[in-house]
Amino acid sequence: LPMPSTEIAIKDEAGCDLPLGEVGEICVRGPQVTPGYWQRPEDSARAFWPGAWLRTGDVGRFAQWMVAHKYVTEYQAGLLARGHADHFFLDPDSMATSCFEAWTLLAALAVRTRSIRIGSMVTAQSYRNPALLAKIAAGVDVMSGGRLEFGLGAGWKDFEYRAYGYEFPSAADRVTQMNECLEICTRMWSEDRATYRGKHYRIDDALCAPKPVQRPLPVWIGGKMPRVMRSAARSAHWFNLGGGVGARGPEAVAAAMRQLDEICRAVKRDPKTLGRSVFLGCTVGADRKRADELVTQIVAERGSDGASWLAARPGYIAGAPQEALARLRAFGRIGIAHVNLQLQPFGTEREQIAALAEIAPALR
Repeated sequence: LPMPSTEIAIKDEAGCDLPLGEVGEICVRGPQVTPGYWQRPEDSARAFWPGAWLRTGDVGRFAQWMVAHKYVTEYQAGLLARGHADHFFLDPDSMATSCFEAWTLLAALAVRTRSIRIGSMVTAQSYRNPALLAKIAAGVDVMSGGRLEFGLGAGWKDFEYRAYGYEFPSAADRVTQMNECLEICTRMWSEDRATYRGKHYRIDDALCAPKPVQRPLPVWIGGKMPRVMRSAARSAHWFNLGGGVGARGPEAVAAAMRQLDEICRAVKRDPKTLGRSVFLGCTVGADRKRADELVTQIVAERGSDGASWLAARPGYIAGAPQEALARLRAFGRIGIAHVNLQLQPFGTEREQIAALAEIAPALR
């Protein structure tokens, strides 16, 4: 994988970029390359040309295996953290859409990135034994030098559970499991020998070495229901509001934040000590025309038009960079300190990251 100062692309025989999913030759450019690597003699000479793309002789397909380079790009653009969804596939018909297992990817990113914070937003507690999850997270925090944000949720994607053979208990049981999972993790991160016996999970004299670098490890809980909010108020450093609430706009988010304040006070916690985040969809172009083109791509297969689709989602971040900045500031005014942006359509992430770089300094 490339260093931050290099670029990687998949190109055809004519040297033109290929779109996501197309097979071609892996090419790189940048000051980190050495001429002796390249398999073609003509490229050995071109290695000294400023800005030259060099062919590796290797066949590849631009897909999510190149995501580490995208993380580096995000940091260079001024984005400070990257949360990866904890899912095994996008939807039941996504046979050709790559979806890396979250913690495998985070371990790779821990050693391939330097400064950007990383995490799963959020981990489905059902998919891993809680003690194993504690061990994995501790290792990733150590390998990253203390850059992990530990996100945890109750789990919701029922068809994914069924496809992989997981039990899908009631929502109430899944929230209880989440609470027990977090209790096990925090004990294993802080105690030499951890023991816990809950309704669903248990550990006996469980060891966890190495411990996380961060003491404490930042904990995020994600969701939208009151009981999940109570879990965050009791045990988390951050609460990430999901479940489509952000798409309904700042007023809907503000109502959820007032509810969260009341829950914090009910459990004797100062509401100001719980960080607030929201999950938002985002389509940003270098200018309004390009943003409109990207939105058109999203709605093309949904039998709608861009204007109607956006009108039904007043919280969606769309437009040119300065328009996106105005929308994001509206969420900041109601106490949201962090946003998790899902960049759409798939395959345009690096283009949108470049556009967001224009406004990133204004959001710090």
